[in-house]
Amino acid sequence: LDPFEGREDIRKKLIRTVSDPKALFERKPVAMMSAIRLAAETGFDLHKSVFDATSGWALLQKQMERGNPAPVRIELERILTADNAGKGLKMLAGTGMIAVILGEDTAKRMSMSDTKSFNTLCENIDKTRPVTERRLGLFYTAISKKKALPAIERMHFDEKTKTHLIDGVNKIIDINFLNTEQE
Repeated sequence: LDPFEGREDIRKKLIRTVSDPKALFERKPVAMMSAIRLAAETGFDLHKSVFDATSGWALLQKQMERGNPAPVRIELERILTADNAGKGLKMLAGTGMIAVILGEDTAKRMSMSDTKSFNTLCENIDKTRPVTERRLGLFYTAISKKKALPAIERMHFDEKTKTHLIDGVNKIIDINFLNTEQE
């Protein structure tokens, strides 16, 4: 039995919901990120109905504003450590959901340099080992320090992770300009 035509979706490499995605995402906004995580884990694409329904990401933003970033943070970490993390990041940007992670003002005001670094990250992140802290560091150092620090605070990481991310963002300029082979 295949009442939801799942075999056909697998054949077409599509992520689709078994019910109306808009209604699902209204009930459970973090499911938008879960759909992107599944795409990042499998290499599949979002069905048009799912992609279109992610335009309601403002509901997820409201969840963050109520002080509950844990579900978003967990999905972000899972997207970043997926086999196709670059694809997942591109989907977050393409749907506008990157604003939930970085903050709306930050996402709207990405400089050319930030955008170039983010695109480079998307193209290359899958070449790195899928270690959560390492990939989080790559993610936050791909944007300017001024934008990264509030974005890190926004996600309420545990103290150890937060300290490592802030250290990475603060020291990335030094790392980029190492002068000697030993350094």
